[in-house]
Amino acid sequence: LPEGAVLRPLEPVPVRQLYAMWRGAASRRPAIVEALRALRAACAP
Repeated sequence: LPEGAVLRPLEPVPVRQLYAMWRGAASRRPAIVEALRALRAACAP
């Protein structure tokens, strides 16, 4: 953090919902498969 900045926890913790949509025919594209894998990994509890 920059000098003078203070880090404090937020109460209550913010929550977000994330949705992903794609065309069914695009489900085999490596970029889409990887993006979904990364999103699932990042959002896992």
